[in-house]
Amino acid sequence: MKRQNNLMRVILHRLPFLLVIVLVGIFAGVSHLSASQGQQVQVEQPAQADELTTMVVGYVGDLELGVSIAENDGEAGLLRFADIFREYGTELRRISLDNPISSDIDLLLMVHPRQPLNVVQSTYIWQHLERGHHLLLAIDPNSLDRVRTFRSRDGLSQLLFNDYGIRIDDTALIYPWVTENSLVDIRDNWGAVQPESLVSHPVMDPLVRYGVPVFTWFTRSLTVESVGVNSEASVLLYTDHAFGETSTNFSETTDVSLNFNIGADAQGRLPVAALATNIETGSRVAVLGDSEMIQNLFGMTQRSATNGEPTYPGNRILAERLAGWLLGLSSDHYLPLPVGFTWLALDGDNEDWANRESVTIVADNEGDVANASDDIIS
Repeated sequence: MKRQNNLMRVILHRLPFLLVIVLVGIFAGVSHLSASQGQQVQVEQPAQADELTTMVVGYVGDLELGVSIAENDGEAGLLRFADIFREYGTELRRISLDNPISSDIDLLLMVHPRQPLNVVQSTYIWQHLERGHHLLLAIDPNSLDRVRTFRSRDGLSQLLFNDYGIRIDDTALIYPWVTENSLVDIRDNWGAVQPESLVSHPVMDPLVRYGVPVFTWFTRSLTVESVGVNSEASVLLYTDHAFGETSTNFSETTDVSLNFNIGADAQGRLPVAALATNIETGSRVAVLGDSEMIQNLFGMTQRSATNGEPTYPGNRILAERLAGWLLGLSSDHYLPLPVGFTWLALDGDNEDWANRESVTIVADNEGDVANASDDIIS
């Protein structure tokens, strides 16, 4: 009886949206809906690295939506994230949601939309997923930085929850060090979120193994249902050091109250990134509650312009392995971990400190390294 109720809930949620899909298909000349009748769904097998040259990654480039684009090398651009897909050997193509998404687009990227999608644009994305193709959606809290986009009750948000088990919450994460004044600048609203370790996932294995955090800047939380009617979802990142403010009315001209309200604001172990697979279609979806974690001069910042070492290795590892998963690669074909880092950890064994009295103290000279941030003295 419970399963029947769940099925009925999904049907009722999807019925209005599916009617729109049919109408859009008629007026836009989209024929894949009728052509797919009676066809057996084939769930994709993990791809091999040499197969990726035939895969096409499309990214939404409608500037009126305020999205981040792959050719932008500025601080909020996606050039460095796009380079990861180029390194995997895929083709990148800019697309517009004013038209149906071409059937040869295997993976769609939509990062940092600042304006809401209309019903037709949402329908095009849903048609893309119903073909068995894939989606990366990176979104931010509403109100700050001119963001006026996804709500938890929007059509696409509801469908993502019903068919993939990931719901976009109407929250903004507030850490203890965030103040009313710091809300003016998104750079002051950072937080280090942790890799999910309760349930293992290949994307997160290195981050869990080495305890590497991922940095975010003004984030919204997600609700993740691990097992759905036709879906399996996994939390990638979480925080338990912030609460989810539900009164997201932030601006320079508005008095902001950051008081935690029990029963209204989200609390506890809050997911901020998740992925899911639809068992019926084979489509893969990843949702990030913060777009800055994969933008050029935020999460993808480099320590210098010459060596390419990441300032935030956790963000780089997440981006590279998430891209590999979305492309259908097995984990042994993901890009290798960044070089130039040494893992340090306490092993709990004090025997190697038996002669610690004889350890020579070495003086450190100020300014003896090229990067000032690496200087112990500074």
